[in-house]
Amino acid sequence: MHLSDAHHFRRLVAGVCMVVAPLVLLVAMVIHPASDTNEATQVATIADNLDAWYVAHLLALISIGLMVPAVLGLMHMLREREVAFGQLGGGLAMIGLLAFAGIIGMEMAIWQMVAGGSTREAVGTAMNWLAIVDAAFLVVGLGAIGRMVLRETDEAWEHTPEYEGFRPVPGMR
Repeated sequence: MHLSDAHHFRRLVAGVCMVVAPLVLLVAMVIHPASDTNEATQVATIADNLDAWYVAHLLALISIGLMVPAVLGLMHMLREREVAFGQLGGGLAMIGLLAFAGIIGMEMAIWQMVAGGSTREAVGTAMNWLAIVDAAFLVVGLGAIGRMVLRETDEAWEHTPEYEGFRPVPGMR
């Protein structure tokens, strides 16, 4: 599998993470118990579904960890074209992943303290179906890119492909 070849290994990890991270997130969103903006109802839902709550958040954290190499792979793909946008978007994505991890960490702390009457700020999370749809879109979009990365050669991975109407930044090739 040429794991000692850094270029091949980087492409392999990025491609696999682009496929697996959204799938893990989709599973997490499907098994996540219903959310509610009413704090008492939310705490009761957590108490009634402690295992599902914990597993969903654990899977979401795993997905975040897998998403880091996926984002770095996307940044790699943009390094010869739209470099500034690629770097800015990648940086914002990393900040978003860090914020998402913090939120999930707080929710897991609530899972551990739910018997003590902790509350949860659930603004905007009442529609779990929307989170499932979002994760499904990630599976389709990022998964397709990941499959493309896994199918291309190591040489193709090292250079941004040219498509009609899109060219690399001058001087980069």
